[in-house]
Amino acid sequence: MVFCISCGKENPTGATFCYKCGTRIVPRREKTIRELSKVHSADLTIDTEIPYQIKNREVVTIYEALIHLLDKGTVYRDGYGVWVFDKQIMGALKQVISETAFQEYADKGMSEDELCKVLLIQKMISVETRKKGGLNLDEINIETEIVLEGTQTTFKDAIEQGLKEGSIIDHGTRYEFEQKYFDAMDHLTKDTFSLRKGPHQGVLSSLMSEYEFYRINKGY
Repeated sequence: MVFCISCGKENPTGATFCYKCGTRIVPRREKTIRELSKVHSADLTIDTEIPYQIKNREVVTIYEALIHLLDKGTVYRDGYGVWVFDKQIMGALKQVISETAFQEYADKGMSEDELCKVLLIQKMISVETRKKGGLNLDEINIETEIVLEGTQTTFKDAIEQGLKEGSIIDHGTRYEFEQKYFDAMDHLTKDTFSLRKGPHQGVLSSLMSEYEFYRINKGY
């Protein structure tokens, strides 16, 4: 069986298109547990592969594992709206996170279980975004196309214009963005972060750094 990367639907092996949403299914060679490598927590995405078994597969992506667990009902929100994760997915995540990452957070007073839970909550946001058909935050760059006040453009061109007109202000240690940039982010992510500017502020600031790097390489 193979999972659709767009909607998470399980499809028969050999399927060309997803039976649910029609997305083309790209076949890939299945990895073994021994072939997995550890990653830093900052590099973890929902497409990172983990040692989690679904039927005859011993390695799946975080996205596939979470979709599977949501269907089983072993990953869910409790009565207070807090995500609850079972021990199996927590253990699988621990096996792919580098010791360096664990040590960095241990120095800040965070245990391995606490770090894994925070990371899984972040990935659940990404799962919800992908299921809605929106872009995840780690998929956005300065060449990403956006709709800004009804006009199709790219982040690169929008940043250039924003710096000229003053809708993006460089305060030295931080950037200030007008509301239209947050609206554009909401449109990209299908409103997953509606009314929550924190994640969008972080991505927009990262895009500013990427834009400055682009300018330096171009010799501006």
